[in-house]
Amino acid sequence: MIAQLKHPTDHLLIQVQINFGDDILQKLERLGEKKRNRLYWDIRLALLDAGAEFNGIEHPLKAVIMFRRIYDDALSRDAFTRRVFQVKCAALKLHWMLLREFEESPLDFALARVSDQIN
Repeated sequence: MIAQLKHPTDHLLIQVQINFGDDILQKLERLGEKKRNRLYWDIRLALLDAGAEFNGIEHPLKAVIMFRRIYDDALSRDAFTRRVFQVKCAALKLHWMLLREFEESPLDFALARVSDQIN
């Protein structure tokens, strides 16, 4: 989603929200508290590394919102494209980390669900 908010009006918000279904919640529950908390920390650090702001990484993991702002005074095609790319990378990192944790293939049906939300 790309939006210009009413307040403040001097920037655009570039955002991806990934909602998790019961299948993911059940898999996270089966990890156990210690392993699940470690995964949440790994995800937080990976999203910071991707350059995205985020919220929602808490138990139970129902949705994660990743976003970047771009201010009017810095709005160029290049700057806008870089921020969109950062948000997409953050969403893919989150998705791929969960696939790796649950030892699933990236060609899984879940990838199609995340790709639909990103594009």
